[in-house]
Amino acid sequence: MVGMRGSGKSTSARVVGKQVEESKLFDKVVMTIVSQDAKVRDIQGQIADHLTFSLAEETELGRALRLSHR
Repeated sequence: MVGMRGSGKSTSARVVGKQVEESKLFDKVVMTIVSQDAKVRDIQGQIADHLTFSLAEETELGRALRLSHR
């Protein structure tokens, strides 16, 4: 989601995340904050932390593949 500061993006994301969790559509629901100057490796690390595993892969693609398989 993209929008002005304070427009309710995080709140909306939490509501959708809760609905998805309750519907059992996915095994896990992970939310992370992504800023304009986002670093892909940091985002991948946050997702891995939420899923309680670590990424040993060196490349962003290798890490992305590992996350998608998880």
